[in-house]
Amino acid sequence: MNKPGIIAFLAGAALCLAVPFISTYSQIPSSRPNWHQDVFFGIHYDLHADAQDTELGRELTPEHLRERLLRTRPDWVQTDCKGHPGYTSWPSQVGSTSPGVVKDSLRIYRDVTKELGIKLGVHYSGVWDFRAVELHPEWARLDAQGQRNKQAVCLLSNYDAQLMIPQMLEIIDKYDVDGFWVDGENWADAPCWCERCKAEFSRRTGNRDIPTKTGQPHWEEWLAFHRQLFVEQVARYSNAVHARKPTCLVTSNWMYSAREPDPVTAPIDYLTGDFEHQWGGDSAALEGRMYDGRNMSWDLMAWTFTKTGNMEEPPPWVTKRQRTSSRRFRKWWRWAGL
Repeated sequence: MNKPGIIAFLAGAALCLAVPFISTYSQIPSSRPNWHQDVFFGIHYDLHADAQDTELGRELTPEHLRERLLRTRPDWVQTDCKGHPGYTSWPSQVGSTSPGVVKDSLRIYRDVTKELGIKLGVHYSGVWDFRAVELHPEWARLDAQGQRNKQAVCLLSNYDAQLMIPQMLEIIDKYDVDGFWVDGENWADAPCWCERCKAEFSRRTGNRDIPTKTGQPHWEEWLAFHRQLFVEQVARYSNAVHARKPTCLVTSNWMYSAREPDPVTAPIDYLTGDFEHQWGGDSAALEGRMYDGRNMSWDLMAWTFTKTGNMEEPPPWVTKRQRTSSRRFRKWWRWAGL
């Protein structure tokens, strides 16, 4: 079936340049309802809360959010939940809540979107969780020299069972959200040389010699093993979410894109990606073609700014207060490619 679709490139908070195209797809059969097949325009907002924040949610009111949503009329909204630093921007009983939470903005988003009949998803950082590694160094990914990564977790650690999945279920139970947009995923993953991973690799392959760099025996098998571990992790949290609320959708940022051109096996509900702040149009063109051949609904997300060089280089791209100019704060407008 042919349907018109749009990829939007947002150059600023009020400017949107749309490029129409025709997309052909047939959704992979699933027994679960999938509201993403019927949406077109969405807004994504995340701020990556951390320990230095002091006023999270302070200025948000139901009246203000209602007025903004009625003016823009999105089909679905994704709001902040837990970013790469690992702190939540809402009061969590499972993980680490930012000390800067002064008002439960997620509760306001849920109440207003439910009142208006708008689907609500949340941004959740997966493989990257700096706080989890800080509190549980045994969960950290190890490099070939045995050094702990200060940002990423090992996929065979207890991170999923003891933090990620319990926290996702807490969000469902407390806020009845309609979806999870999981970030910091395949692009943040890498091999881990902890004893758990080495032992599991040997068990699955029979290889006792663990390679440490390209060119060594079994290097390709070592990489394939870790790619499979990532798929298994996504399957674990997706199945847990679906079991708790079958209509709650799950997606993993850039999974099954050109960055992960493997057969679709994980039970995610749609494909998605946030293309870069530089040369984003080229990335969107490539990934749009890639996703459109996957027989799944998909969307691409444009950042609210564009610049050359690294994100940390001047000129800054700050939309938070100057006090936190070094922090990343993103508000993305998104269109679904159907």
